Amino acid sequence: EIFGSSFIDSASLSCKFGSVTTRAVFLSEERIQCQAPLLSDAVVFSEASQLMVSNNDRDFVHVGTYIYHDTPEITRISPSIGPALTKVKLDVKSSLGWVEDLACRFGDQLALAKVLSDHEIECESPIQRESETPNVRVQISLNGVDFFGNDFRFQYSNRPLIYSISPRHGPMSGNTIVTVHGKSLDFSPDIGN
Repeated sequence: EIFGSSFIDSASLSCKFGSVTTRAVFLSEERIQCQAPLLSDAVVFSEASQLMVSNNDRDFVHVGTYIYHDTPEITRISPSIGPALTKVKLDVKSSLGWVEDLACRFGDQLALAKVLSDHEIECESPIQRESETPNVRVQISLNGVDFFGNDFRFQYSNRPLIYSISPRHGPMSGNTIVTVHGKSLDFSPDIGN
């Protein structure tokens, strides 16, 4: 969406990404919507295109720069099981150096997100609605609008309640088997990673 003023509801309302013109959708005198064209192999425009708008498809006004990015691809999430408000690390294939509107989505709920490194994101699993399934799809967005994911899922679980551990101490050389007794001790393939 583009916010401004004096937009006119006409067939000539348009946007230009570099040298490629697309039709704009009039929403109000202050808002229009444009669909970015496919970034082609031709040298029509670069990955950073000048974005312009026009009410008459001739006189264009520069409104900013539109940046094309690779489709983000999640390669791993950890942990993949946990209670609400768990900090979940997502490894992504795309570079995250320029991201401004990073967001995560667990099922249909948006989540807080931050960039940890050029290929790592941390999201906090939101509080789950009672009507939702406990196993939800995890997706990311680099612009706050378009969400992508590779069918990685997060399994909500109750917080574990620990009754006892035995033994409570062992030798410095390790290798002592420790038994934990409690409730909601869900198995996760992430344990030990």
